Amino acid sequence: MRRRWGLMLVAVALLTASCRAELNFAVMLEEDGSGNFTIEAGIDDELENLLGNVPDIEALTLALEAFDFGTLVGGEVGEYREGDMRYRTLSTGFADFEELRRDLIQVEGSPFRELMLVRSDEDMSIEAEVVLPDLGALIEATELPFDPGILDNDALLASLRIQLPGTVDAHDADRIDGEVLVWELPLSGGVTTISAHSTFDQPGFPWWTIVVAVLIIAGLGVLFVARGSREAAQQAALDAAEAEASAPLDMP
Repeated sequence: MRRRWGLMLVAVALLTASCRAELNFAVMLEEDGSGNFTIEAGIDDELENLLGNVPDIEALTLALEAFDFGTLVGGEVGEYREGDMRYRTLSTGFADFEELRRDLIQVEGSPFRELMLVRSDEDMSIEAEVVLPDLGALIEATELPFDPGILDNDALLASLRIQLPGTVDAHDADRIDGEVLVWELPLSGGVTTISAHSTFDQPGFPWWTIVVAVLIIAGLGVLFVARGSREAAQQAALDAAEAEASAPLDMP
């Protein structure tokens, strides 16, 4: 019940003023399947002021309670500002993808219905199904005197962000933010399916080693030629000296 009323208070605040709130899930993957998972919750200054007098209402706390992510409590908490938005983050690392899948899929109330990763030494592909709560239905169930349909705006945003190693060559993301694939998540109870594939960047052929080898060989060649020429000159001088020493002396 506390969880429902927490979401309700946020929704009411959004409806009564030009406020904004965000909820983002982020997965960063390495080639070996390890990586980092982050929950990011942000509210703007106006919404923070509106909720300032309400005890125990904090965006990140609401997000964690809403999805029962108790396994992430030991993660690293951070905070940053972007414009008039204040974000709180909770990040946790995972040694392999199965560990992340276990934490997100097997948790009751998790928005992740499926999460799969297939990888090889050359590439990686990821698929997922995400379902966020139907916020309109939650508000409707409380019988508050307003139409939950007016929540269909840019006031409350949610997204899934995934960064894959290598070069992304196929995806169905809504947009790309730098190297991060971004899927917008509807707050209407609908299922969002995502998929992406990347090919690992192969190291280029070290042509510089061939250049260095050629220069070394050429240098050694010059050295050998110079040494041979010097030895030939020395031998010629020695032969001339010996010839001169062995020549008969002219008698007067």
